[in-house]
Amino acid sequence: MRTTITLRDDLLKLARAETRAKSITAAVNQALEDWARRMRIDRIKGMAGKVHFDGDLKELRELESKKGERLYAARSR
Repeated sequence: MRTTITLRDDLLKLARAETRAKSITAAVNQALEDWARRMRIDRIKGMAGKVHFDGDLKELRELESKKGERLYAARSR
């Protein structure tokens, strides 16, 4: 989507330097993606203590580990 916005030069330079973006568009897109990710993380953290989980966390982690191993093996073929 094309849009016209006014950005502070110092923030834009900082964003380009920190993201090592080759273009202004890439720097702004990366900054927005990072911001959205942080917002999702904060929302999930806000749920701490509010969600009940009665499963076996150790068993779940083992299943996830085995799943990852199978995916790695399939890609290595």
